[in-house]
Amino acid sequence: MGFSNRDASAKHPSHQKAGLKSTEDVTKEVKPHRIKKDNSDLNTLVNCIENMMNPFAQEPDDRLYCITTGKQTPDEIKTDLLDCVSKGDTWCDEFIDGCFADA
Repeated sequence: MGFSNRDASAKHPSHQKAGLKSTEDVTKEVKPHRIKKDNSDLNTLVNCIENMMNPFAQEPDDRLYCITTGKQTPDEIKTDLLDCVSKGDTWCDEFIDGCFADA
C-alpha cells in the first residue's frame, strides 16, 4: 500500500492552508476542454476591454466622455461636473459667512 508523490503532496500541510482538498486534481486545468474554455473566457475579456474606451488613446480636449461607452457627455453634465468644486467652495463660504452673521 504505497502512496504516489501526488497523494503525498495533496496531504501536505501547505496544501491544507491554501484551501486545497486532498482529493483535488490540479491536472484538470490542462485538459483540452478546460484549455478551450479558458481561451474562450480570455477572448471574451479581451473583446470587452477593446470595446471600452481607452481614455489615453487620444489627445486631450475639452470634451468629457463616459469611459465604458465612449460616448460624449451632454454639455450640461460636463458643466456641472467641471464646476462642482468651485460651486462647493462658494456654497461653503456662504454657509460660513451666514453662521458668523447669525452669531
